Amino acid sequence: MKIPVFITAIVFGCIHSYYIYTLFENDRHFSHLSNLERELSFRSEMGLYYSYYKQLVHAPSYNVGLKLLLNDKLTEYPNKINIIKKFNIYPEVISALLYRIFNHTINNYFNTNLIECWAISRGQHASVESCVGFGEPIYFYVYTVCGMVAITTFSLFLCGYLLSDSFIGSIMVVCAFFYNHSEATRVMWTIPLRESFGYPLFILQSLLVTQVLKTRDKAISKRKPLFLMTTLSTFAFLLTWQFGPFILFTQVSSLFALNIVCANKYRNLNSTLYGLVVVHFASLLLAWIFLFFNNAIITSLYLCAIISMLICLFCQNCFTDHKESSLPGAKHIPQSLVQMIGRMIIFGLVYCAIVIIIKYSLNFTFRYKDDSHVYEILKGKFSNYKNFHTMLYTCSAEFDFLSKQTYINLTRTALLPASLVAAFLSLIQCFTVSSYNKGDESSTPKQTSNKNLKSKLEQLLIAQADLHFYPEVYFTSFQAIIFLCLASIIMRLKLLATPHLCLLSSVLANHQLLIDLLPKKIKRSMLTKFFIKSAAIALLAIMSLEGIKNIHKEQSHLGEYINLPQEEMINWIVRNTAEDKAFAGPMSVMANIKLSADRPIINNPFYEDTNMRKITKGIYTLYSRKPLKVVHALLQNMSAYYAVVEDNWCFYQSSDECTLPSIWDLEDVKNRRREPACILLRTKNHDSKYFETVFENRECTIVRVKRLKKLPNIT
Repeated sequence: MKIPVFITAIVFGCIHSYYIYTLFENDRHFSHLSNLERELSFRSEMGLYYSYYKQLVHAPSYNVGLKLLLNDKLTEYPNKINIIKKFNIYPEVISALLYRIFNHTINNYFNTNLIECWAISRGQHASVESCVGFGEPIYFYVYTVCGMVAITTFSLFLCGYLLSDSFIGSIMVVCAFFYNHSEATRVMWTIPLRESFGYPLFILQSLLVTQVLKTRDKAISKRKPLFLMTTLSTFAFLLTWQFGPFILFTQVSSLFALNIVCANKYRNLNSTLYGLVVVHFASLLLAWIFLFFNNAIITSLYLCAIISMLICLFCQNCFTDHKESSLPGAKHIPQSLVQMIGRMIIFGLVYCAIVIIIKYSLNFTFRYKDDSHVYEILKGKFSNYKNFHTMLYTCSAEFDFLSKQTYINLTRTALLPASLVAAFLSLIQCFTVSSYNKGDESSTPKQTSNKNLKSKLEQLLIAQADLHFYPEVYFTSFQAIIFLCLASIIMRLKLLATPHLCLLSSVLANHQLLIDLLPKKIKRSMLTKFFIKSAAIALLAIMSLEGIKNIHKEQSHLGEYINLPQEEMINWIVRNTAEDKAFAGPMSVMANIKLSADRPIINNPFYEDTNMRKITKGIYTLYSRKPLKVVHALLQNMSAYYAVVEDNWCFYQSSDECTLPSIWDLEDVKNRRREPACILLRTKNHDSKYFETVFENRECTIVRVKRLKKLPNIT
């Protein structure tokens, strides 16, 4: 890698880091909020994850804070859980350690704290103090995330260079990423989410995998440092994001697709793929150990894909005759495109069958059911199937099908058509070279008799072209296609698809790959390379027409966070409730109560857990039409002392069928004519035998769950 390219990648990383912080500040005027307001702006999962960083920072010592996380009693009261095992909070564990070291060093050796504070007037409401700087824990956390996102553009730039073998290709990738920024990331709005830490590591890991494939001609012994770095990046990625195993499952599947098409033709690629599968297996094993033997890792599709690919590679080696392919200039009867596609389908079905069998076996062995809701969501998206859990997901826009507007936005910047053209050309080149080359990569279609060619199209592409081999490009194409298909089903996954479409666009600047697809007469022209580069620059200019407008639009967004009702509620809880009294209510509110009031909560936003789904469903009877005595009995059995009722969940949602009373009507048919419990509690139109209203404002009500000795039978 050339030094100027590396330096340019670092510069773009720094630009993106500053850009993200600017958008984050513009969105909520973060520098002028009190610490309580800042914490409340971290809604739902964000507040939950940040609470563990805060706990470690403010603990008497780091070791004491770490022990509390390993034996947490506040997050799923009254159960004791290992937070690190369950929530992938290594980013908070490391960030808190870095902050404590930094703060100790600055205070003791430089006699300063790098904090600047001022009073903020809020009109008729009380003034608040706002502090900024590296010495402020919450700002150190934000700066850490902004530092992480620099890795994203750094890696995208270098990956674009590897795919295109040109500086123009690298520039295209980064520009496309900025031009489609709102479709490619949401880190500026969701700082503490796992993807803010995990996705930059995934792009870095993809860069290393791309480099491994590009250097396939070198012996594995000479690439040990590269394989080691790939292992460490994969391991780090798995530690930071619960969704990581699924993303890496798609990567292993992309490698398997590459193997089907190419590996039986090139032994050096076959050995490289073996090496990458070993890297994945070692990383998974390490992550499983460091996550305290979390069953979500060991039962994931990721492990199933690794095992399936190892089996297929072993069988492929057993049935492939390498003697012929080892001879220089060995001839090979070409496969037609139909034969190749048929082979891909057969091997693909075998791969999928092995994955499914292993997955069911692992789930049965470990009695793992946490991912059952995923299949229910998919079932619900392609049928009329609905239940309580699927509705909670599908009522959220991010779990809907990819919107028409997203396709329009990506087309206006020319990213979608450019990347699809790039994928088409690279796969045509892939199928072509794989059909006719065998053994030595230097062999060319000149060695192939024209009488064996099956079509005129093949004669045009093959007989007149000296083809090169680009496994790194083919791999990226397969990965991007998988991500795009997934994003079309679940809109949230466009955040994976869009950056990979940006990577694909760089292929259009790879003059050698494009020249391979041209007839000899055109290929030999001195102007061909110039025209390809000119076309790439022209494409970048077309992207810029709409892309620069998108950047200006994103930068022009100005907002300010304020949520006085919730601030009022948190202050009341801190002043008027005992520290050992547990709360139940909407998942997003519970996270903020845990973070800002440090009170035990019964349920939390980690809805991927089977037990948490069951608990949350019981608590959400607050929004059902069940009799209050049933709601009370469920809450008391869960050890809830207070329950929070929010108007938003009871009345206001994106559609009438997405209010919680409407969702409950799907399952609780016999009570459909009753008044929802949340309305009874908000209007105090209920028997005070079960609940007592202790706090209310214009958005929420807190009721005390009275303790009764005799509870009704609710089974």
